[in-house]
Order: sequence, then structure tokens, then C-alpha cells
Amino acid sequence: MMQNTKQYLLGIDIGHHEIRAELFAVTDKGSHINSTPLYKIKEIPQPHLNDHVAQIESIIIRAAEEAKKQNGRLAGIGISAPATFTKDGVVRAGTDARFAAFNGVNLRKAYQNALASKYNAIASMNTAQADTYVLNKNVPIKIENRHNVMLASMFEDMKSPNAGEYKKDYFPPNAMNGKWVSAFLIGKRMGQASAQIDPNGKELHFVKKNLLEGLDVTIDNEDRETLRPALTPAAFDALSHNPAMSAKDAFSYETILKMAGVKHYKDINCTDPAHMAALAFAGKYFGRTLISLQQREQKKGEKGHIPYAYLLGGNVGSDNTGTIILKAATEELEKQEVKDIRLVRMHKKKEVPLAAACFALPQLERGR
Repeated sequence: MMQNTKQYLLGIDIGHHEIRAELFAVTDKGSHINSTPLYKIKEIPQPHLNDHVAQIESIIIRAAEEAKKQNGRLAGIGISAPATFTKDGVVRAGTDARFAAFNGVNLRKAYQNALASKYNAIASMNTAQADTYVLNKNVPIKIENRHNVMLASMFEDMKSPNAGEYKKDYFPPNAMNGKWVSAFLIGKRMGQASAQIDPNGKELHFVKKNLLEGLDVTIDNEDRETLRPALTPAAFDALSHNPAMSAKDAFSYETILKMAGVKHYKDINCTDPAHMAALAFAGKYFGRTLISLQQREQKKGEKGHIPYAYLLGGNVGSDNTGTIILKAATEELEKQEVKDIRLVRMHKKKEVPLAAACFALPQLERGR
């Protein structure tokens, strides 16, 4: 392969109702992705395992053919799926009911085997044709759940040439190497992901746990009226007897919209007092949640996962609304005299296929 061959990454988002795949060019230095897709595929997901694997195989091959038309090659594939995986890439049972047909299956290996079989079939008939085949049968594939993919994408943003403000203000060179980082994605579903950055600062190693699980926060009396629109009458009355609520519900997408009285986050007006109150509430209890998290993990000693930084993203978190949420969270941290929690709003909301392609980028860097 010539050194100046263009390289492309494929990002695939496997959703419940749609599969989106997009092909992206890698810059000359091989450490950044052009965010404008060169090729797009949209399909309805196949529900059965064999059909699903064949569908993903077909998508990958079509993307590889497009990369070849662009005088390049498909160098890596990142896949976002609605499930959680073991360290070996096996779908964990019970993580997503609509993905249940794939429980216990190593999807990454299934895709790789299908691609290898395709290549071997061609090679058995025509060696010359195999030599010019559009796809390297060993093309690297990474697959993770959507929240981990988005965290990996945020991490790549921080490493990119355009991340000067992050590096200067929050992450001096090598400051995060070997540290933990967590992301909270405030969207239609509350997303949370945590990972440890490797000692070289190049890659993430995900932890398979939800930091918000089983965590409650106490709602102050003065904030109950702001919260009222988000609760049933019975739940609201119960707060007077037990002021605790699930932490993930205190600053969730659904809670924010109900408090603001709107149906979509784009309807939030940052000059409207009611909307501002909803965002300030979310921020305050986001900050309080992080304090509880730190305290819980500190009690675990060496087994605890205490992040160097918390990243805020998702539809609400990465928009201007995220700035208001983080401001209120920071005020709560200052009020509680907590100084060792770093909060960062990621400014770009990425579509999942692009995030998945970014997720695949470290493989490319290792292969150079």
C-alpha cells in the first residue's frame, strides 16, 4: 500500500429503528477526521442475528467500495450499538430488550468472520481479484454502546488540534494520563459513561458500571415548587415526607422539559425565567450528584473510580443550555466548598456516526 493512500473511517450507528453509516476522510497526518461525511447509508435494522450480520457486512463493503472510488482505503470501523458489552465484546444479556436477539453474541467477531469469509471466497476463485479486493479482511472494528462511543468522541475532541481551549483551561499536557474521566449526556435518555485514560494519554479503557445507579439526592424545600410540573401530585406530596429523589431524574432531559413547560429542548428560551429556573435546578442537583459520587467513591479507597474531570454533553448538555447548567453546578460546588471536581461542557454535539468514526481513530494511530 502506498504511503500517500487516503484513509477513511466508517462510523455506524445501530439504532432500534434505523441504522446510519457514514464514511469520513482522515487528515494527512492521520490524527484527525474531516467531520463532513463523504458517503451515507440509511437502512431499517434486520432483527435476526444472521440477517443483521449480513446487513452490516454489506454496509461495510459498500463503504469500502466508496473509499476505493475516492482513491483510498477503509482503514477502520467504529460501531455504536444499543447494548453493553463484556471486555471480550460479547453482548451482555438484559441490557436492552430490543437487542435481546444478540445476547451472548460477540458481534465484533461475527462481523469480522463474515468479512473474512467473503474475502476467502473470492480468493478461492481468483487470487488476483482478492489482491485488488476493496476491503482488507483484517480491517479493525471497534464496537461499544452509544454512551461509551460518545465519551470516546469527546476525548478525541480534547486531543484534536482544535481543542486548544480545553487543553489550556482544563487539561494541561499529560495531566489526564492514567486518570479517570466521566461523561454525562443529557438527551432523551440520560447517558453516563466512565473510562480510564491509558498512561500514554491516547486511549480509553471503559468501566462497565453506571455511576448513577442507586444514587439519590435531597431536594431542598425552596426548590420543590420548581420541580412540581415534573412530578405527579402523589410524588410531589411525598417529597414533604421524604425529600429524596433519584439523582438521574433530578437533572434528566424529561425533568428539565417538564419544569420548563416545553416539549423539545430547542424550545427552551434562555431568557425565559421559568426556563432558566428549570436549568438552574438541573445544574444545582447535577453538582450535588457529583459531590455524592465523589464521596461514595472515596470511601472505596483504591477500588473507587474518582474522575479527574466530568464532561457534560448530549442535546441539552452541549448546547447553550449546558452553560447554564454548569454555572449552577459550579455554584453548588462552591457553596459546598468542594474544590476538586472539574466540570467541562463539550461544545459540539456530534451525530453518532461521526462519534463512532472518532471512536475508531486510535486504532489508526496504533497502526501507523
